[in-house]
Amino acid sequence: MSIIDNIVSRFGFVSQRQFQQRVQEAVKIELDQKLPRFLGETADAYRNAMPDPMIYATQADLYRISSTLGTAIDILGGDMGTAKFNVKRMRGEDQIDIPNHPYEVLLRNPNPADSGLEFAQFKSANYKLNGNAIIWLNRESQTGIPDEMWPIPYFMVQPVPDKNLYISHYDYFPGNGKTPMRLETYEIVHYKTYNPENRFVGMSPIESLAVTIRGDLGMRKTSTRNYTDYGGSPPSILAFKDWVPDP
Repeated sequence: MSIIDNIVSRFGFVSQRQFQQRVQEAVKIELDQKLPRFLGETADAYRNAMPDPMIYATQADLYRISSTLGTAIDILGGDMGTAKFNVKRMRGEDQIDIPNHPYEVLLRNPNPADSGLEFAQFKSANYKLNGNAIIWLNRESQTGIPDEMWPIPYFMVQPVPDKNLYISHYDYFPGNGKTPMRLETYEIVHYKTYNPENRFVGMSPIESLAVTIRGDLGMRKTSTRNYTDYGGSPPSILAFKDWVPDP
């Protein structure tokens, strides 16, 4: 305990750091009491067997190279971005609207760089492409109210399973080759689809469409080669008039 903590405690108060430690200890005790033992053992088994994050980068790149997939994702993202949303509370069996709830306001303006439309599109696209969507909450502690929400590409983040805590934290890979940054679980909202092989990450719907997408890309490549350069090297722009057939 630091000198400041000692002084503060004499007046009957606790520092912010002490408060966060107490919250974390309380959460650990709560998990120890409620987390089934088999889940802890499963988390321990998966700790060093998580999928390579670059798998999800490859899945996301299909958005760029597959026009069919890209169009479908764009349509979905547009629908999600323009959808109306409201926060409601339950009163008996009725739903009562809460005008301008803080979460509703935050969704409209999640952070200084993204609009509400961009945020919704990013989240829905990641969810459909990777089966996972990650949102980082800018808040000081586990009990704090988020001031901002930032979407993160899923291939840059990976949950770290833990025998006692189920998920210890999330590793963030900034892409510069340095040691991953630690993100606490209270900073992360993780949306994931059903995955029969892993409880900690979702399964991308692209995995079941991989053969179809590869075939589609192969046909496009063949068609492009056959109908642009007749199977040979692409001619220069200067020779355009020489290789385009007469009408």
